[in-house]
Amino acid sequence: MIIKSLSRATKSFEGLYNYLTRDEDSLLNTFNLYSTPQQKEELIKEFLDNAKHLKKAKGKNYLYHEIISLNPNTLPLQEQQNILTDLVSKYI
Repeated sequence: MIIKSLSRATKSFEGLYNYLTRDEDSLLNTFNLYSTPQQKEELIKEFLDNAKHLKKAKGKNYLYHEIISLNPNTLPLQEQQNILTDLVSKYI
């Protein structure tokens, strides 16, 4: 398993959203949001509204992008997705 944390020092919320949803069968998990992952404009607006509360400072980050990746295995896709969803809920 690989866990990677990336920080973003720019308000690149739309670019990240487009990256995460580039595949039709993308599995998105969100927490502490009013919008659902399918509501692109509302979701991006939430992040932009939240970014307004950050004070100007050198080296600040607008968000962190967490990646959890499993090694290839022989489990059925649905079982892999269930395992990842469980891992994500415990990790976050």
